[in-house]
Amino acid sequence: GRVRLSGQLPLIRTAMVSNRQSVDSIAVSLDLRLARQGEELESVAVFGVGVAHITACPCTQAYNQTLFRTEGDECPLPTHSQRSQTTLSMQSAGFAPSIPELLACLEEALHVTQDLLKRTDEAQLVYTSHSLPQFAEDAVREVARRAGERFGKVLPPETLVVIDSLSLESIHIHDVCCRLETTLAEIVRHL
Repeated sequence: GRVRLSGQLPLIRTAMVSNRQSVDSIAVSLDLRLARQGEELESVAVFGVGVAHITACPCTQAYNQTLFRTEGDECPLPTHSQRSQTTLSMQSAGFAPSIPELLACLEEALHVTQDLLKRTDEAQLVYTSHSLPQFAEDAVREVARRAGERFGKVLPPETLVVIDSLSLESIHIHDVCCRLETTLAEIVRHL
């Protein structure tokens, strides 16, 4: 048999500058497969957590650097930014990572947005995302790196890791998606 559950989980966060509380939500999912092997019931579960975040385009920023010759400036150059959604899912036949552990990988790797941001919080988020710009594939690689560091010595090497990122492009008429489906062993090998 198979059971699939998905939804939004409310989460109270504290804004990075104003310290105001924001009620946000994260996407959560569970895909549970059950199979009978004789008298035994085997289960495999895939847990997923997704967050909204922003990315800033490194390509436009690099072009602006040559155009305006601003190498060494402390203020990051302008570029276009966009909302993105990234999900980290991990399959486990035994120990399963918790929602907070999966969320930590995402929050450490991405410029996560919040529902309630005062101007000072907005300015800090924009500054940070422009100081460390990311393509969709950069977001996926960074989440994979964080997952490898966090779970590489805890979960079995054959643990399936799936990372999906969708960038809702602001100046293009297309969106960009990136997907990585691999094992924890492969991620750890590249650390």
